[in-house]
This record gives sequence, C-alpha cells and structure tokens, in this order.
Amino acid sequence: MAPFISWLGSNATAIGAVVVFAWSAFQFFVNRGTELRSQEFTRYHSLIKDLVTPENNLLLVSRQMAVVFELRHFSRYYPVSQRILRNLKKDWESRSDRAEHWQDLLSEIDLAIEFFEKQT
Repeated sequence: MAPFISWLGSNATAIGAVVVFAWSAFQFFVNRGTELRSQEFTRYHSLIKDLVTPENNLLLVSRQMAVVFELRHFSRYYPVSQRILRNLKKDWESRSDRAEHWQDLLSEIDLAIEFFEKQT
C-alpha cells in the first residue's frame, strides 16, 4: 500500500489534471446532449406548426408534403407523429373542399405512417 500512496503523491498533479479533463469532457457531453434535444424539440414543433397552420391563409401542399417527409428524421417523435398524421388524414379526407392535388399529401402521409410502423 505504501508504494501506491507514494506513487499517488508523486503524480498528484497529473492525476488532478486527468480528473479535471475527464470532468470537463463529461460536462461538455451532458450539456451538448441537452442542447441537441432542445434544438430537436424546437425543430420538430416548428415542422408540426408548418404542417397544420396556414401561412397567410394559404397552405401549400408541396410544402406540407416536405414537412411530412422530414418528420422521419425525428425518431424520438415517431409514435406521436403517427398519431398526428392519422388524425390529420382523417380530418382532411372528410373535408369536401379539398382539391385533388391534396391526394398527393394524403399519399405522403400514408408513406410516412408506413415508414414509422416499420421503425417501431
């Protein structure tokens, strides 16, 4: 035990530097993970808003199709994305004021739901 204590005493500065470095690295990764989750949350909710909220009272089908496709990049949100898309599809299919080009959006929703089901 004495040689170990002696070794600790003679290497205390190096051990301290390693501990400080390890703690700093740990803090960096914890903070980075928290920051990335926050950014993901913001991006996801922005996409959902773009999907369901008209901009200047105009919803562009092609933009909505792109949003539906982009939801595939948010694996943490797959279950809720599926539910949202199913509900939107049900709602949009029931409206008689939808033009035929909306079928492209509904088809994209079907593809996304199918993708989510394969992933979960």
